[in-house]
Amino acid sequence: MTSGERIKAAISHKTIDRIPMIEIGFWDETIKRFQEEGMPEDFYFQPSIWSGGGYRTEQCYKTSRAKGIYNVIKPEEGCQYALYLLGDERCLEYMALQSKMIEDIIATYTLRQIEMLELFEGKGYKFDAIWLFSDLCYKNGMLFSPTFYRERVMPHHKRLFAWCKAHGMQVIYHCDGYVERLLPLLIESGIDCIQPLEVRCGNDVRIYKEKYKEKVSFIGNINADVLASDKDSIYQEVKSKVQIAKENGGYIFHSDHSVPPTVSLENYLCAVETTTKFGRYSHQLD
Repeated sequence: MTSGERIKAAISHKTIDRIPMIEIGFWDETIKRFQEEGMPEDFYFQPSIWSGGGYRTEQCYKTSRAKGIYNVIKPEEGCQYALYLLGDERCLEYMALQSKMIEDIIATYTLRQIEMLELFEGKGYKFDAIWLFSDLCYKNGMLFSPTFYRERVMPHHKRLFAWCKAHGMQVIYHCDGYVERLLPLLIESGIDCIQPLEVRCGNDVRIYKEKYKEKVSFIGNINADVLASDKDSIYQEVKSKVQIAKENGGYIFHSDHSVPPTVSLENYLCAVETTTKFGRYSHQLD
C-alpha cells in the first residue's frame, strides 16, 4: 500500500494496517534544528503540497504521482478570500451590515474555483483531494454567526464540495481556532476531514470522535506544547488520542498546528514511535 492509498483509506474510514502519519508544517527553524540534531539535509521534502525548491508545478505533480503520494490541490477558499480582500475588521463588519455583498464575493470566487478545477481536469490533472485553508474561527469560536454561515456560505461550499466529490476528490478543511460550532456546519456542507484541531483553543479529537463517529475524519490534535516537553508526556498524549481516534478509521497523526523549534528531533521521533505502536489495527497484531 502506498502512502497515498493509506491516507485516502483513512479519510474514508477504512481500517487498514495502521493510521497514516503526516505533517504539513515545520517551521524553518525547526528543520534547521532537526538537521543539527542528525536529520539528513535532503530528508525534508513535500512534493504533494509545495511546488518550491526549484520544482515546477507540473514536475512536482508527476514526481509525486509516480511515488504514490497523496496529491492535493489548494485553491483559496471563498470566505477566506473575502477576509483577505477587505481586511478582517471591514469584512466582519460587512458580514453583519451588508451580508449579501459578502455572499456575492464568495459566490463569484466559488464559481471561479470550479472553472479552474475544470481547467486542471481538462489538462489531465487528477487530485486525491481539495484542501481548503480558511481560518473561520479564533480561540473562542466562530468569527461570525452560524446563521451567516448557513445562509451566506454553506450554499457555495455545498456547490464546490459536490463538484469535488463528483470528480473523485476528497474534501479536507483546515481551520484554526475552536471549531466546535463550525464543525457540524462543515459536515453538513460535505467535508470529509477537518484539520488541525488546535489543543490550546479547546479542541479534543476524543470528544469529536465520540460525537461524530464516521461522519467526518480528523487530522491532528497532537499538542505541539506537549511535543516540546518530556517523553513520558508525549507518550501519554499520543497514546490517549490515537487509541480512541483511530477506531473504525478516520484519523491521521499530525500536530495540532505546525511544529515549532521548541520540539527536538528526539521528541518528535518519540511521537512517531508511539504512533507506530498504538496506531496499528488489532487485526494486524496477531
